[in-house]
Amino acid sequence: MKSKNYNTEGFTKAELSELPLYEFTGSQEDRWRATNGVIDNILNQYNGRLDSFKILDLALGGGHDSIFLIKRGYEVVSNEIEDVYIDQAKQKAAKEGVMLNVRKCYWQEMDKNPLYQLSEFDFIFCLGNSFPNYLLNENDRIKSLQNFWTILKKGGTFLFDSRNFDYMVENKNSILKNPETNFKYVGKTTFLNKELVHGFPVEITNDVVRFVWKHYGKKAYTEMDLWPATIENVKKLIQDSIGNVRYEIFYDYQKQKPEHYDFVQYLLYKE
Repeated sequence: MKSKNYNTEGFTKAELSELPLYEFTGSQEDRWRATNGVIDNILNQYNGRLDSFKILDLALGGGHDSIFLIKRGYEVVSNEIEDVYIDQAKQKAAKEGVMLNVRKCYWQEMDKNPLYQLSEFDFIFCLGNSFPNYLLNENDRIKSLQNFWTILKKGGTFLFDSRNFDYMVENKNSILKNPETNFKYVGKTTFLNKELVHGFPVEITNDVVRFVWKHYGKKAYTEMDLWPATIENVKKLIQDSIGNVRYEIFYDYQKQKPEHYDFVQYLLYKE
């Protein structure tokens, strides 16, 4: 189902990479506090052996999370395929006085890339609605998750998040009547500059959700197709990819499901 009830008059169409990522992410300190201690609890397990502890940021983007962790003393490898994001992140890192260790590889091809080794990382994370939503092909989703699991050490953890696609699918009729105003967004976790940048779905089907992001400051908009990673879809993906593993689900980093939440976090344990 598609909606035509959104207005881009006066806005110029742009690529997402043309819009400054820092204006999407807001304050890093606020972002970290919003994780409600979930990531800190993971990292605190390894405080006694930081010399051998290694983190992989699967989606570097503007570099915010990688830089934040490096400044806290962790060894971080950052994966990113978009040169424009790598350049932005390196510039930001230089201003912060740190150096990024960036690898450029498609997730589904990590098993073929000599840069990545078996059981290399203690903690792998992918935040900002990247995995599995960017992968519209089922085989790519399965292969990527299998690759992540292979390079994760035994005893390691994998954290990723996705938008609340259950809300979109269940309420698509009311949302698409006027998506720019009807799409409910709390804004407690990742994207905090909602007065400047707003994203909303304009097409919702079982196979794809098309998102539009409007940047009101730059009078620009961009579009992206995402796989509708509902909770049941993600559970099936985990089962089909790596089988019966232990994992926890959080809702905007809370264990108890609230009436409305923006993101779902999945924490997988390799035991």
